[in-house]
Amino acid sequence: PPVEEAVRAAVAQLDAAIKSGRKAEIDALLAPGELSSFSRGIVGSQPEAWVSKVLRTENLAGDRVAADVQISARVLGQDRNSTAVLVFTRAGGRLQLVEIPIFEERAQ
Repeated sequence: PPVEEAVRAAVAQLDAAIKSGRKAEIDALLAPGELSSFSRGIVGSQPEAWVSKVLRTENLAGDRVAADVQISARVLGQDRNSTAVLVFTRAGGRLQLVEIPIFEERAQ
């Protein structure tokens, strides 16, 4: 099935916030009270590069949608390729990241 464009846009916003290194920008894209350790970890490691490619999206129960993504990043001087499942919730007409049940990282 085609990738949901709203999810692609939300992932692009998340990429931009991660590259900015500003915790407030990242936290604005997260559901309130969720993923605080992810936010702190990203800001603490300040990636030099971070690009996500949405491979597939799937609507889950209720107002949730999952996205399978490939991430190419440069963190602390090392190139990394990762795969992740990002779960978004639809809240107030926009998508917010609520869960990352899978995040597999490989150093190159």
